[in-house]
Amino acid sequence: MSGARLALRLGVLLCLATAALTLLALQSEYPGSTRAGMRVALEEPLPLALLAWLHLVVLDRPRRVAVAAALAADALYIALALPSVVRAGFRLPPLPLAEPFVALLLAAATLAMAREASRRA
Repeated sequence: MSGARLALRLGVLLCLATAALTLLALQSEYPGSTRAGMRVALEEPLPLALLAWLHLVVLDRPRRVAVAAALAADALYIALALPSVVRAGFRLPPLPLAEPFVALLLAAATLAMAREASRRA
């Protein structure tokens, strides 16, 4: 197994773990059966789960379309998450602080895997 593939698997696991921990942390404050709970679940853990799913597709078949979609999703997620981290001066709780860095790991591993796939082709 290549290093890029291993890093991408680690990134997917970190992304899913972050989504699960975020959902658990928010569950006591926003129960899932309420309107606010559903809105928070759609805004916080669901984008992370979708990000992980896109990268699982890349792990299965590193095609150009899948790689492009995953990298675009990474860029969008980082663009939306990083300003709040910078604005807070890196004094955020651990989970919101980790989210953009997990997306950076996913993007770097996806690029490395795409490069390896193009070398083999």
